[in-house]
Amino acid sequence: MKILILTQYFPPEVGASQTRLYETVKALQRCGLDVEVFTSMPSYPLGEIFDDYKGCFYKKEQIDGIKVYRVWSYASNDLGQAKRLLSYSSFTGLALTALAAVKPRPDLLFVESPPLTLGMAGYLLSKAWRCPWILNLSDLWPDSIFALGSMKKESFAGKRLLKLESFLYKKATGITAVTEGMIPDLRHRKNVPNEKLFYLPNGANVEMFYPVQDFHNQKQKRFIYAGRIGKAHGVEVIAKAAALTKHRRDIFYEIVGDGPELPNLKKLISDMELNNVKISEPVPLSQMPQKLKDAYAALVTLKDNPLFKATRPAKMLPPLAAGIPIVYSGAGEGADIIKEICAGVVTPPEDEKAFAEAVIWLAEHPKEAYAMGGRGRTYAEKNLDWNVLVKKWLRDVQERIIQDKGKIKNAEKAL
Repeated sequence: MKILILTQYFPPEVGASQTRLYETVKALQRCGLDVEVFTSMPSYPLGEIFDDYKGCFYKKEQIDGIKVYRVWSYASNDLGQAKRLLSYSSFTGLALTALAAVKPRPDLLFVESPPLTLGMAGYLLSKAWRCPWILNLSDLWPDSIFALGSMKKESFAGKRLLKLESFLYKKATGITAVTEGMIPDLRHRKNVPNEKLFYLPNGANVEMFYPVQDFHNQKQKRFIYAGRIGKAHGVEVIAKAAALTKHRRDIFYEIVGDGPELPNLKKLISDMELNNVKISEPVPLSQMPQKLKDAYAALVTLKDNPLFKATRPAKMLPPLAAGIPIVYSGAGEGADIIKEICAGVVTPPEDEKAFAEAVIWLAEHPKEAYAMGGRGRTYAEKNLDWNVLVKKWLRDVQERIIQDKGKIKNAEKAL
């Protein structure tokens, strides 16, 4: 069985979706499947095509045993609607060149969203190849765009995206959600039939991370945030909490990442004259175990927005696998998991006072912090192993889609 992954983002780029797709592909390969990836030239997060790929319109390569096809697309990290949509639409249009590049055709097409526009290429490719296709939703577009104020629901572009969303949900053979909270929304608000819904949550490579053995010998306790710095993440709460704890010589903050809000975060840190916060460049997944090994606890932050109640941030999963506690500023599915398994401290979103108090409490209670980290590691081993998650998803897909080819052909004729 051959699966083609269609995505705008993939390693060597660093990011949550890139890591998730890479781990999904590797797990599928371990199941004995032939998996290939069709993607764009890497440019995330700076919006500039990487040096090794500049000047290329098309490139075929191998990444850790994964066959990857790449095509040029307009690269930009500009948050404006025009440039962002140009970037998405350019790759969506050029993705149709997969018809000529990918031989033989796949048995299943797996399309990553966002961007939702890529679903249109998935639909057309599935028609040409006469194969089923799954729309994988790592975020609910365009709801998240509206919630963050990046686009108005009543605008021309907003109305077009809503129509596109409805069209793709009807045409997709299956729809995969990455959080449990998405499923009720898809079922009841988006009117997606239950038989089309699949669940493939984010996982963690538990074999890559090694649990911390002892917290007591850490004189300076490093609290680390590793992930994207965007509007949705509310990372500024870390800087504000750092201002409230700058009298504590034993507490230090490190923010590892990049994103559109990084300049504003740097200005905030400078304006508050903080010397207990360090900003580091993003690191590839292979370096994350060492980063977390040197940390006392991890930080996860989200803005106060109802949309994020269905969110399980990918950045919370490596710390769980690494066995370090989490200070979680936010509400929703991710916060509920941390509270349920007692793997950290949860504070209200955007509440720097409560966040600072949680950091201080963890710093002063190494025994409890160590126990929290241990419970997180146990949870990761039982619930976050990519091999287990992907195998379960694949079995469901094979039973409901791949083995029912007659039903698929009849459905295609009806379209």
